[in-house]
Amino acid sequence: MPNGSEFRRDDVLTTVTQDGQAGWQFVVTSPDGAVTLESGPGLPPIGNGSIRLATGTNGDWSAEIRNTAFNGVPLRELTDLRYWTYGVQNNGQQWPYIILQIDHDGDGDVDDLLFFEPGFQTPGSGNPNLPDQGLPVLNTWQDWNALAGGWWSENGIGGLTPGTGVGPLSQYLAAEPDSTIVNSASGLGGVRVLQGFASPDDVFLGYVDAFSIQTRDAGITTTFNFEPFLTPPSPPRPRPGGLALAGARGSWPLFTCEKSLWSVHRSRPFIVPGGFIDARR
Repeated sequence: MPNGSEFRRDDVLTTVTQDGQAGWQFVVTSPDGAVTLESGPGLPPIGNGSIRLATGTNGDWSAEIRNTAFNGVPLRELTDLRYWTYGVQNNGQQWPYIILQIDHDGDGDVDDLLFFEPGFQTPGSGNPNLPDQGLPVLNTWQDWNALAGGWWSENGIGGLTPGTGVGPLSQYLAAEPDSTIVNSASGLGGVRVLQGFASPDDVFLGYVDAFSIQTRDAGITTTFNFEPFLTPPSPPRPRPGGLALAGARGSWPLFTCEKSLWSVHRSRPFIVPGGFIDARR
């Protein structure tokens, strides 16, 4: 995990299982696109699932998730921003990417868009003065440290442009020090993760998980774990003589529950505060 995007013990873990939860909105502009919570693919960085972003056959439209909770946060107050992607189909360049909507003067309008794209995070594809985060690879979970990475501005502010013109957020703040994250006037969130708005003849399909963000005021990173809603299984029937826990439907044998965890997660379980079980730590 070279880019520091792993879930850490001091992160606050928030699991998102539906549209509208924890400030996240699922937004599709493509006529045959979709945003869905799915199991997999493969072994996601946290839990068993992730969020699927599919443009369908209209690559010039989008499938995205947007968060409303960071409206009015000064850009300089971001102290952590990282996420994981899994690309399945694209134009060879675009993996799920981040947009931050920016207001320069405090009037609440969107004055600019800042883009973090995984395809521009190596010395050859982006800025050689920034960390080499490696090239994106299809059908592989990869972590991205957006806070430390290269960004470009829709309006070229600070000289930030796509490709080799990307630069750090500090370069943008030098040009626009009062920049804040802002939601759209329609109420859509100003922190966005998406596929699309690119070549119309291409299909974009990717997955996202373990989106982490921290502000200086909060002082702790929140990591969003995307999971499909699954009905919890009924507890196993107690066996004669088994040590048991009291449950809503009777007693659950401890050895049976432990066996169930091992069979579902396939490796040693690790429990973090709040009771979340991540079997890969």
